[in-house]
Amino acid sequence: MTCPLDLSYDGILLTDREGKVIICNRQFKEMFSLSGKLEGRYLHEILQDADIQQCYSMDFHDDLLTIDKKIINLEKRDVLHFNQEVRMYFSFQEVTHIKKLENLSCEAAPEGADCAVYL
Repeated sequence: MTCPLDLSYDGILLTDREGKVIICNRQFKEMFSLSGKLEGRYLHEILQDADIQQCYSMDFHDDLLTIDKKIINLEKRDVLHFNQEVRMYFSFQEVTHIKKLENLSCEAAPEGADCAVYL
């Protein structure tokens, strides 16, 4: 049976408040060439090259990061579970190709022209 999270194009995972992975989708594993069971491991140990731990204390985080030479739009939100326990939801969207197109577009634009920028 397919996990509903696998229907997303983005890498998605849910952790406890310390960053221990509860569940992740196939796209997250594929995005970072990971294999094996990730549940029970800490996200900041899985993605050691990214300073992911900095956003654990934030209720909301949305920023571009470079992880494994890929440009990732990381969105993190806190989730209240059964009105008591805070868990963290992470969405990883690879935008490397968009940023490359953006750079090419800006290089080709006449001097002084505005460029489209992915935020």
